[in-house]
Amino acid sequence: MPFGLFLSVRKPRVVSNTPNTRMVAPSMKPLSLQSPLRPALGRLRGALAGLSMVALFSAPALAQDARPDQVFVIDRRSGGVIAASGTVMANELDEVRLTGRDGDEQKFKSDRVRGVTFGGVPASYREGMLLRERDDFLNAAAKFKLAAADPDARDVVRASARLRAAEALLLLGAVDSSAFADADTAATRFIEEHATNRELPQARFIQARARLATGDFASAAELFRSLYREGTGVAITPGYDPLFCTTAGLRGADAYLMAGDTLAAREIYQALEAKLPGVIAALEEDDNTRSQWVAAQADARLGEGFALLTAGSTGQAKAFFDSQVTNAESPAALRFGVTLGKGLVNLAEGKYRQAQFDLASVSSIDHTDRNRAARALIGLAQSSLNLPDTGARQQGKVWLRSVLDHYSETIWVVRAQELLKGF
Repeated sequence: MPFGLFLSVRKPRVVSNTPNTRMVAPSMKPLSLQSPLRPALGRLRGALAGLSMVALFSAPALAQDARPDQVFVIDRRSGGVIAASGTVMANELDEVRLTGRDGDEQKFKSDRVRGVTFGGVPASYREGMLLRERDDFLNAAAKFKLAAADPDARDVVRASARLRAAEALLLLGAVDSSAFADADTAATRFIEEHATNRELPQARFIQARARLATGDFASAAELFRSLYREGTGVAITPGYDPLFCTTAGLRGADAYLMAGDTLAAREIYQALEAKLPGVIAALEEDDNTRSQWVAAQADARLGEGFALLTAGSTGQAKAFFDSQVTNAESPAALRFGVTLGKGLVNLAEGKYRQAQFDLASVSSIDHTDRNRAARALIGLAQSSLNLPDTGARQQGKVWLRSVLDHYSETIWVVRAQELLKGF
């Protein structure tokens, strides 16, 4: 997220209220350059200059301590996002409490909060943010860990730093797979130490994602499903966004398929396919989450086809995807999902040219789901490995590298890493 990392240090601008003409009081004479007071004045000027430099370089530290936090919330009247400034006293699952400069406290329900930016943070936190922006995830994680252990930092800031470390380690895993275990550890520690923090759902998602990347598909699937249930049951747990939890459920179904458990995956797909039409029908026409809900509905609807593929029932999977009627008016997620399914069916049937055609169309133009695009790239690489074309093997490697370089946040990184070991 955008974050003000530095306070600019500028040379003070001297503003005078008198004209440039030098004024001397009648009873005073200008001091001679040879005056015996000159050495003392020189020392005085040096001392003042030293004090000025101390003040100049102390200013940023003071300003950093005084910089307010910002809470971005949905305005009840306009529906837009506004920022409230002050000091965050609590960042909890149920609400965020903010104390303004005048001492007044504001409370915001967590479902209205869209983000929190902390102003008074350790230097290591700010440095971590800057390094993350530069994609230096290794050093960013190290800085965030320092901030998370800083005894002078507020608890809400230490919690944020711990989660930022887990996020950085998860992204680092695309280039160093050993970092996935560290991401799991960091996320687990956040969950244990900050069990009521507003970002707990995100920490649980990272934990599941990291567990999947280490190859523990069954454990990851259970973690995703547990998170899914927080926001999709009869009583939604405070602080758990239903759309976020639905996404976790779909990732859990993917993880179950990776583990070969098609029954558990089908349970999630079928439950969502039955539930989501009602959720979408209840949305306001201008609800900005509508397209995401529709995409989730498409994933749930097509889940049966991918379960059939996983079970080795290629013929039935082909019939399933062929039965899905789509046109230009169909949701993009449904159209791309069907094309991905057909491409994977062709791959399973050994029709590698046709598979590449289908999968390339998904990887190049699907803008609805980065996980689906990453999966298509892996399918392209697998097709290339089976073609006799000159350079096909090298092209397959390029596609797998693309998953690691450009889709490092997706669950398909682990599969790309596995396939790269064969090159």
